[in-house]
Amino acid sequence: MQRDATTGDFIRDVVLPAGARVDYKFIVDGRWILDPANPRTCTGGFGPNSEYATPEYVSAPEIARIDSIPHGRVEAIAVHVGDLHNTRRVQVYLPVGYDRHGRFPSVLFQDGGEYLSLANLANILDYGIAMGRIRPLIAICPDPVDRNREYMLNDDYRQFVVRELLPHIDSLYATIADDPSLRGTVGASLGGLMAVMMAWRSPEVFGVAISQSGRFRCRAGDWREKR
Repeated sequence: MQRDATTGDFIRDVVLPAGARVDYKFIVDGRWILDPANPRTCTGGFGPNSEYATPEYVSAPEIARIDSIPHGRVEAIAVHVGDLHNTRRVQVYLPVGYDRHGRFPSVLFQDGGEYLSLANLANILDYGIAMGRIRPLIAICPDPVDRNREYMLNDDYRQFVVRELLPHIDSLYATIADDPSLRGTVGASLGGLMAVMMAWRSPEVFGVAISQSGRFRCRAGDWREKR
């Protein structure tokens, strides 16, 4: 950023495509701050961010709750983790018609609680199912206890998911547990790295992995060591 000689403000020109929306922070002397010249903010995974949207931006309809379409429900359970010696909260999204139909595909979301609270996951699934864009599915949304340690290619965490969490979920809910093509895993940033590692190491469990801006900027030695 360049300092304006007249106002003293720091400025940088950025060209954004029409319809873009960005959220951001500034780093000043190693400290993250909001843009003092921008009153618009939005909630992010690390607290509030400054927000800017171009005039052409249109909010995605699936993010908002639409009262005119059917809605699934979210249940919360506590799962004791023997291998990791802790207990964690797991939320489970169940689609409309869950109690009337057979078994369902399932997707495991790393940082599941934040997918529900920040990304409006339940609204998105309700919309996709109602519009016929995705088939009804069960979303498994555990919260991490020690996120950086668990998601950094941690094989103990992968084994907890495969050996403890998923069998427990399968015993409680009508998931399709014997077809990896109908079970996926999703994550963002470090969770995206873990999603790929889970599918790579456990292809008999996860046939699909989605990594959203996955944090692959780890040392090559870390990946070789962990695999």
